[in-house]
Amino acid sequence: LSFLDPTVTMPEIEETTETAAETAELAKANAELEAKRTGAWKTEEGLKKVAEFIREHIKNRNGILNENRCDYFKGDRLTRVLLPEVLAEGEKKKIKKRPKVLESIVDAKEANLVAQALLQSQEFYIKVHVVKDPANKQPQKEVRMMKQQTWDEAGYYVWVWDGNPFWTNVFQITMLVVFVLVACFPIWPDFMKLGLWYISVTLLVVMFVFLTIRFLLFLFVWIFGFEFWILPNLFDESLTVVESFKPVFMFERIKTTQLWWRLAISGGFIWFMYWAYTQPTEFDEFIKGQKEFVDDLYEGNLLSDVSQQHKTDLDKIFDKVPFCYNIHTPLIKSCTKRNPRKSCLPPLINR
Repeated sequence: LSFLDPTVTMPEIEETTETAAETAELAKANAELEAKRTGAWKTEEGLKKVAEFIREHIKNRNGILNENRCDYFKGDRLTRVLLPEVLAEGEKKKIKKRPKVLESIVDAKEANLVAQALLQSQEFYIKVHVVKDPANKQPQKEVRMMKQQTWDEAGYYVWVWDGNPFWTNVFQITMLVVFVLVACFPIWPDFMKLGLWYISVTLLVVMFVFLTIRFLLFLFVWIFGFEFWILPNLFDESLTVVESFKPVFMFERIKTTQLWWRLAISGGFIWFMYWAYTQPTEFDEFIKGQKEFVDDLYEGNLLSDVSQQHKTDLDKIFDKVPFCYNIHTPLIKSCTKRNPRKSCLPPLINR
């Protein structure tokens, strides 16, 4: 009976009660975590599902392994993807749906066991060393395979598994169908040829206008001592398609002055603006000529339909080739005059 003991105060009794409640809650939470730790990922199918989830949601970097492009990542990113998201108040989930097999991965220790199992299978990724060369300014860094394949969150790993082959097969079938359609272009109906022509011309015009505006903006900003490019990596062949559109623009100060070139280009801009303002007739004719050129492109006046011409000429060939009856007609007439009672027709025609 602690309340009869005069040495025990009421605050101490309340603190003891709160500590017991916290201990009970902690024990309950640990029991729930242990109940989820079922080890469902330890099967072969479970490891594949985990690898598919990681391959889809982890942030990869581009590298070069044995002169081939590859995707690599750091170990701590993998463990963060496997663990449930810790969200602040009002924050939305980045990953909306997680497979059930991931529910058995309850803490960082379990996540590291999964990562070690995936590495030991040698089917999904391998451990590499990233070569850091200050002279190499390419975004893809060179990576080299390491002899000791042990898991470490601070290490780097290269994917050797492309994930679910479904979309790869769909892409290959699509490429095959497109190739067959292109090969059969001479027998396409006219409306398909016309649609392809309109699409091609539109892409050509849009590309030409975009590159012209992009270059003029660069020159205009360059006059003031800065470089401004829209999609600066658009024509970098060493990058992937997605990386070619990153960043959207680049704005930097010029390191060298190049004052005379900048003055010359600024003079060219001023002259063009003066010419467009003082010679409206010539400028209007220039714009009119460009519109007529685009109209001729869409109407196909600048390019003949070679396939249709070949098809038309093919029908004229039969008119020029003599048939068997036409060859034998003069011979039959001369033979009939000499022998009126005898049939002079060849056996094939006589039949």
